[in-house]
Amino acid sequence: IYTTDAQRDLRRSASDDKLEQLQTYIDEMAKSSEKTSLQSQHDLAAKMLDVRDNYDGLFTSDKLIKSAVTTKTVANVQTVIKQSGLTSKKAYSTKKYTTKLTSLNKTVKKVQSYHQDYKDLYTKKGKHKSNVSTTDVDQVLKDLKKYRKVSALAATDYTQLKADRKALAKSESSAAAASASSYSAYLDSSAADSESAASSASKAEASSSDESTYSSSDDS
Repeated sequence: IYTTDAQRDLRRSASDDKLEQLQTYIDEMAKSSEKTSLQSQHDLAAKMLDVRDNYDGLFTSDKLIKSAVTTKTVANVQTVIKQSGLTSKKAYSTKKYTTKLTSLNKTVKKVQSYHQDYKDLYTKKGKHKSNVSTTDVDQVLKDLKKYRKVSALAATDYTQLKADRKALAKSESSAAAASASSYSAYLDSSAADSESAASSASKAEASSSDESTYSSSDDS
């Protein structure tokens, strides 16, 4: 069950079944100091296994932090360690998991923060908000990308957002093309109006010149 004679940590192969087998063996022993010692080590191993199972339960089969894991979930496992009574008796093992949980908690905080940024891009109906741009999306994608290989939630958000970005980029492109077309039409219209105004002014000037010439002829 233990990795070494010092019994500092459990073997990866340690399981509830093996502990049950050990308990059966202990129960069959006659009362002795050896039996008492084995029972004590069995009980400590059972608590260590509980801590390990709680920690492993935070991860998927692919070793990614489960989507449902929050800082509260991590805190619950930390509480299991504190209440196990292993802190002094199995210091090596408890320190190992305490260190892992501290690091995990930092990661979960980051992922939860970026998940909120992800959610803020969408309406309640799951559509991008009207004021969201590809620039906004790219920033969140950049943040999620750093954690997509350690967190199932970050991986899911990243994959979905990356797919949705394509549609958003296409929409922006269409809007830009429509705007450019409208502006071009405006310029053409303005040019036509200016040309028409110039033509009218030219005709008015010519008409005025003709009238002046006619008037001079009458005076003579």
